[in-house]
Amino acid sequence: MLVPNAVSAEFFHTAAGIALVDLLINGNRETWPIRSKRFRTWLRRHHYEASRTAASVAAINSALDLLEAQAQFEGSEREVRVRLAEHAGHIYLDLADECWRAVEIGPDGWRVIGSPPVRFRRAAGMLPCQCPKPVAPLRSSRQPTFPSEACHRQRREMERPTRGPTRPPTGYDRNYALPQRFSARGRLFCVNTVSIVCAIKVRVPVRAEDGLDPLHLHCR
Repeated sequence: MLVPNAVSAEFFHTAAGIALVDLLINGNRETWPIRSKRFRTWLRRHHYEASRTAASVAAINSALDLLEAQAQFEGSEREVRVRLAEHAGHIYLDLADECWRAVEIGPDGWRVIGSPPVRFRRAAGMLPCQCPKPVAPLRSSRQPTFPSEACHRQRREMERPTRGPTRPPTGYDRNYALPQRFSARGRLFCVNTVSIVCAIKVRVPVRAEDGLDPLHLHCR
């Protein structure tokens, strides 16, 4: 009485010799190891619904030994995955919900199916995934816009390299040829080609061969 029939259960094993069973519960196919607590509970319930009596511990252990031997020696060998599997060019994602559904992903798209061709096992503490929903393709009534000639002209103006002054400014002919850097009391200052702006009084070394007049070198 404890041994279920072939309609409600199918036994198989993995390459490592682990015995598992496919149970048909409420129209959903569930995969559990034979030595799991979930299958032991199902076996006890199956016996109670058939005989209205409680099965003893010895009877349950004897039935588990018999079913495990049947799965290992008579059952087919199958691959069992956790959460994700691949089969015949398709990828299957276990949703881990109560209906034991999976998402089949292939070249033509995806769909939610009830009994995938691959087997999944549920690890302890595994949470269900949210069932995906089809999304309608985005459609826009607006025509695509292209950059106008003004945009291209503005881009060319921005990419055009800037040019410096062609001649020294009026009134600063003597200072225009100053070096780009000079020292002032141990610090480095950058000199503008137009004017020298400084917050402190600086000492500018001037050589005679530069042709510069020291009297015209002052800061403001």
